[in-house]
Amino acid sequence: MSAGPLRLVLEAVQAGSLTSNEIHRSTGLSMDMIRTSLDQLVRMGYLSAEAMATACPPSGCGSCGSASAQTGTCSTGPVLLGLSLTRRAS
Repeated sequence: MSAGPLRLVLEAVQAGSLTSNEIHRSTGLSMDMIRTSLDQLVRMGYLSAEAMATACPPSGCGSCGSASAQTGTCSTGPVLLGLSLTRRAS
């Protein structure tokens, strides 16, 4: 992988950055670039992403744009993800 945004984001995660804000502080990249890089690193197999069950309370928050007017719970909105490094064959 060449030195660029993907490498910077991967190195930040390897160094222990756990959130987009931490990656931003360590790399200086924009949040859009970080999200795009994380998505690409997952597709390439360098990271794995797993939805975490603690993203919304069981009763729903009702305060985000993804909340259903009828149920008050999120339907397709943002999901809290846990990222982890994967081992890739060289």
